[in-house]
Amino acid sequence: MYLRIAGPAALPATKAIKISEGLERADTQRDLLEEKGSLDAYRILQAIDTADLVAGFLIYGIDEHAATITAEAVEI
Repeated sequence: MYLRIAGPAALPATKAIKISEGLERADTQRDLLEEKGSLDAYRILQAIDTADLVAGFLIYGIDEHAATITAEAVEI
């Protein structure tokens, strides 16, 4: 048995999904759409090397536990 940990693509994927969900509900619940989330995503993308980000998404894309949510994040 081994321990799985989140890699460099996990946080940008999570932020993308959270921002997308906020956008979907922005007309009825304005408080869900935070500028901070967008700024956080921008800062994360600045800090992560592009090759590491791509590798992370490729790994998550074939993982049985992460593939569906990874595909959603990439689509967003």
